[in-house]
Amino acid sequence: MKKKLILLSVFVIVLFLIFTSNAIASAEVHLGDLIIENSQTLTLKDKTLKVDGNFILNEGATLNLENSTLIIVERYKSEHRFIATSAHIKIVNSEIRSSENTMVEKMGGFLGSELNIDIREANALIENSNIYGRISGRFYSMNAKNSTISFVYWNYNSDIEINDSLIGSFVFDCKDSTPEKLTLENLEKDKNINLNLESLSLGSIKLHNSSVKAMWSFNFDYACQKDITVKNSEVENFWIKFPPTDTRIKINGLPTGFVKEFKLQDSVSGINLPYNITLLNVNFNNFKPEMLGTIAEISNSYAMVHPYDYSDLIIKNSILINMFNYGSKRIEFIDTILIQSMQLIHKPEFADGFKVGNKTIGEGGYFNFIFKNSSIDVSPFVIADYRGTIQGDVKILEPKNLDDVHWIKGIIIREYSVIAEPNTEIILLEGNNAIFLGKTDENGKTFFNITFNNETYRREFELETEKNSRKVNFLTDTPIIFEKAVSTTYDKEKKSNKFPILIILIVMGVIVVFLIILNFKKKKK
Repeated sequence: MKKKLILLSVFVIVLFLIFTSNAIASAEVHLGDLIIENSQTLTLKDKTLKVDGNFILNEGATLNLENSTLIIVERYKSEHRFIATSAHIKIVNSEIRSSENTMVEKMGGFLGSELNIDIREANALIENSNIYGRISGRFYSMNAKNSTISFVYWNYNSDIEINDSLIGSFVFDCKDSTPEKLTLENLEKDKNINLNLESLSLGSIKLHNSSVKAMWSFNFDYACQKDITVKNSEVENFWIKFPPTDTRIKINGLPTGFVKEFKLQDSVSGINLPYNITLLNVNFNNFKPEMLGTIAEISNSYAMVHPYDYSDLIIKNSILINMFNYGSKRIEFIDTILIQSMQLIHKPEFADGFKVGNKTIGEGGYFNFIFKNSSIDVSPFVIADYRGTIQGDVKILEPKNLDDVHWIKGIIIREYSVIAEPNTEIILLEGNNAIFLGKTDENGKTFFNITFNNETYRREFELETEKNSRKVNFLTDTPIIFEKAVSTTYDKEKKSNKFPILIILIVMGVIVVFLIILNFKKKKK
């Protein structure tokens, strides 16, 4: 019996070693962009391929995946992409996904996927597979069966047929200039749906026995000329793109929750929008203004604002969710709170310039944030930019710990304001080294800067006056207030009343002494 158990154990171990050695042998890693040139075919069968770069299928190229996994390394959104131009894609019993990153860790590979799968004038066949990415493009065709896809972006000039499948999010993606009025009704989450729709832009949707797990969304490009009405539905968000402007436009009152009736054009002034959205009895989460070098003021809104390149924004009395700053010349936050997540990043695919009308939007990666009575309450907080500044009065509620800041690259100069008694000497120490010496002005204010990067953002400092000290790091609230900096009206009145009270006491004392002397003289007589 023992011999049989020993032989069985040896057999299992040998099988395990053979299996793991085959698995290791079948795994491949490619550093840098992987480009499949014209008329070439890449076939992966029973393999895992990890690409630390862009995966590119050029015109006429073919990709065949069978029982395989393709992993595109992504430490932050848009770092790398899957790009197919006039190519052919066949995916059977396989998986495409990004590597683990903060959004995947937080929301899972299905809904946390930030991998862009850009299919341009290409065709894709997907069967019994998992695509953890965002499929989008123009003039493309896709047929999916018994599969899971994180995001599907349907452009009005593309043909999509999806059968017996699960979709994380479905986006009606309007980049088309063909004028058209469309009405969509009864869009619901997590329910099997049959939807057939044809557009004047020559595209079509056929969803059969398939469900959308997380959200229905609409994306309106700056050139879109659709007038869309959504009725009796559950919609997550409406992405509204604004082009570069020379004057400040105004966006006011973007709602959230249940909306009985709303027209977007009534909330926007200073620009003639080519598109419009009308909501009738719709439950939805937010609008997402994407500011493509736009000068704008956003007020009294609940929104997901994504600025690009040289945008110049004033945002006041608002709640901002999931803010991705791809670039901004200046953003002033007034009485505003940033919640959920925040990414200070850039747009590598705009590195060669992205044309919007007669202007060009670059990849960004720069920002200048000025806070006034505002707060940050976000997780994750991702930094992968080039250079930025943070100024003003801001309370950082979350993250509380420097370990929860995901700093990949880039420099941030943080300006700290200090309030103390007038003419108070201030010293900033790192260990025993003084890196700032200053003095508050006649109003009790002063400022100092600290430069942080991905290697130094965990540094801790000590800010000292003659009587007090404060710990300072990248997440410290501003202004930094020393207790005795605020003198109350009562204190001022008390100080100003000291002299009159003293005079009164002296006069009263003199009178008492005079009365005593007078009384003594009377008794003597």
